[in-house]
Amino acid sequence: MIKLKDLLYEGKITSDVDRAAKKIGIKFKKKVKTKFTNDFTGVNEPGENVKYDSWMDMNPPDNYEDMGRDLISALDGKYVRMKPLKYSKGGGMIFRKNRKDPKTEFMITYARAFSGPYISFEGVHGQ
Repeated sequence: MIKLKDLLYEGKITSDVDRAAKKIGIKFKKKVKTKFTNDFTGVNEPGENVKYDSWMDMNPPDNYEDMGRDLISALDGKYVRMKPLKYSKGGGMIFRKNRKDPKTEFMITYARAFSGPYISFEGVHGQ
C-alpha cells in the first residue's frame, strides 16, 4: 500500500536541486539514462536496471566555480555531505539524504573540460 507521506516526498531531491539551481541561475539540460548495476541489491545478487538523472549545464558563465559552490552551499542544510570531490580545474560534492541509504546519493560537479566549463547533477531517478 502506498502511503500519502511517500507520495509527498517522491522526487524531493530532484525538485530541491532544480529549485536551488534556478535561484542561482543554472539551467540544466535534463536527461535520464539507464544503467545495469548491483549497487543496491547486494554483491552476490543479480543486478537491476536503474534509471539515473543526468543533468548538465554546458554553457554557464565564467563564474561557474562560484555557481557550483553556491549550489553546494544551498543544498548543504538539507542533505548530508558525504565526500568532497577535488579536480585540477573544478570540484564537487557527494550528498545523501539518508546516510545509510545509497539510493538517496547524488553528486554535484563543476569543472572546466576541453569542451568548456560545466555544472552537473547525477542521482537516482525518482528520489
